[in-house]
Amino acid sequence: MRFRRKNVEFRDPGGIAGVESDAEAQRVAHALREFRDTVHEIFDRPDAFWENQRLAVRSRLERRDPAKVTWRRSWAWASATVLLVMGLTLLLDRREPLRPDFAAGDDQQLLLDVERALDRDVPASLEPAALLPEEMFPRVRILPSP
Repeated sequence: MRFRRKNVEFRDPGGIAGVESDAEAQRVAHALREFRDTVHEIFDRPDAFWENQRLAVRSRLERRDPAKVTWRRSWAWASATVLLVMGLTLLLDRREPLRPDFAAGDDQQLLLDVERALDRDVPASLEPAALLPEEMFPRVRILPSP
């Protein structure tokens, strides 16, 4: 693929915009001409140069160490598996509801009440206060603490 340039010249009728003195305008114009010439040199290279570039890139791709690619893939799969297992563990964490043992009597009921109180995110006396942020910020989702 070869790029060809067109002989197009752009002129600003009022001089170079944003330049106040003639010396500065000449310096900017000279820098622009040098830049344009450099770009034209780069793109006016022969087809053999571009073919050599393609071959060099292709040979570098073929020389890649397959062990590195395999190592990266194995790390990616291991990371994905760990994340999946952790996510499933958190999503599927189902605790069995506490069932009272009626044979133990009042002591068992007291123990169940204590265990339920410990499983709560907020103590029963502060439950109305826990609803306050939800009322103040209805669009913000507050996650329970672990």
